Amino acid sequence: MGLLDNKKSFDLTKNDVLLEIMKQQLKFQHPIFYFIEELITNTLSTKKQIEAQKEAAVEIIKEGAKSNVDELKITLNQEAGLKLKGEIKEFETNIDFKVGQDGNMIVKVKYK
Repeated sequence: MGLLDNKKSFDLTKNDVLLEIMKQQLKFQHPIFYFIEELITNTLSTKKQIEAQKEAAVEIIKEGAKSNVDELKITLNQEAGLKLKGEIKEFETNIDFKVGQDGNMIVKVKYK
């Protein structure tokens, strides 16, 4: 079971999706997973949620590049999307950022 699992769309504003990405990153091996799960599901502050969304989006984009995916769609908090923009310069991609009225941003990634 991989990070993408044939998915091409991820809504990181939903805690269960964000938690699943974090689980995949840690591969269930690290004891801190239970602490992270508690943070995400119960007490994660907005600032930490934004950082977690950005980190998860970076991992999804990296995995998409490794897996030769044509395109991906990621929904995340607008602030996380703005932070993401500075983190993904290393990838040869065409990335479109669209701001929604609900405080979220949709990031469409097309790999070259």
